[in-house]
Amino acid sequence: MNINIESIKRLSELKIPHRNWLEALNQVYALLLTVSPGEVICITGPSRAGKTRLIDELESLLVGDNVNSETGVMPVVRTIAVNSGRHGTFSTKSFAKGLLKAVEHPVYAAQDIAAIAKLDKLSEDTLRQAFEEASKARGVKYLFIDEAQHARYVGKDAQGAYAVMDSWKCMAQVSGIILIVVGAYPILDIIRKSPHMIGRKYQVNLGRYQLNQEDLVEFKLILSQYGSEIGCLDVLLENLELLYKGSLGCIGLVRSWLLRAAALSSVRKVNLSYEILIETKPSDDDLASLATEIENGEILLNSPIYDDLLEEEVVEAKPEKKPKAKRKSKAKPFNRKAERISTNARLETAHD
Repeated sequence: MNINIESIKRLSELKIPHRNWLEALNQVYALLLTVSPGEVICITGPSRAGKTRLIDELESLLVGDNVNSETGVMPVVRTIAVNSGRHGTFSTKSFAKGLLKAVEHPVYAAQDIAAIAKLDKLSEDTLRQAFEEASKARGVKYLFIDEAQHARYVGKDAQGAYAVMDSWKCMAQVSGIILIVVGAYPILDIIRKSPHMIGRKYQVNLGRYQLNQEDLVEFKLILSQYGSEIGCLDVLLENLELLYKGSLGCIGLVRSWLLRAAALSSVRKVNLSYEILIETKPSDDDLASLATEIENGEILLNSPIYDDLLEEEVVEAKPEKKPKAKRKSKAKPFNRKAERISTNARLETAHD
């Protein structure tokens, strides 16, 4: 069955509320309704895991019928930490201006070009105070910062990224806002070394599907939904191993891959096949880079770093005592210590 444009459009619009995504959504939503203003929720996960779509759904749940154009109230403000500085660096001043735009500060709401241009002459502290005042006037309760891992490009100073995180935390506390920091795994190393974040954040991970029976069954179900939508169910299930290895278990990566494959099949007026999947598979370089990011992130998520540091301090303070014996692993099934991910690893095919 040849794939037509309509089926590709349906595939692009298909939103599958799969298990990992739903678990993260429910966990974050529960936290948003219970944590106190000034606290931080950190949502992490590999690239293309569905974090931005998670923000979309959370914003819809939190805003409801409270439309800003009618009430002037903005319970949710969201912005993106972009690298808008010189040579691709992260500019804290540009970020502060972006916050004012996101909260629809009167200067931006009035579209006063001259007034907007004058913002460049203001200090970061002035811009920050303007946001804090605007957020209170707008009734902001939640601030989402997406792509927050870009803060690591703030400058050459290794402490710069930690200072950015501390600044965001203090800003949320002064404004009485719940801060939701969303980013790929590189943000984990920044947050765990940020003094204001330690012990003051709630961690939620939107992870990939792992190489275990339970996860692979879910992965197969997701492929079935994609395959049914574009009429190539058998092809996708026959190539389960290829699709897992070529996406490392990340559903967003599978979706974009299938869109490319479906588009190429449509252009050539042929059925989607193994050959088409191979031709449109993510490059080995991209997969290797993503695999490294995932490996490092999963190590940080599963590492008892704070316990280790505490034990080291005790031993150093009292050298006469013998170091504590290494703790036995408390790992639960399917929560094994992360291993280097090989894009050519064998896959034990899941069964229904």
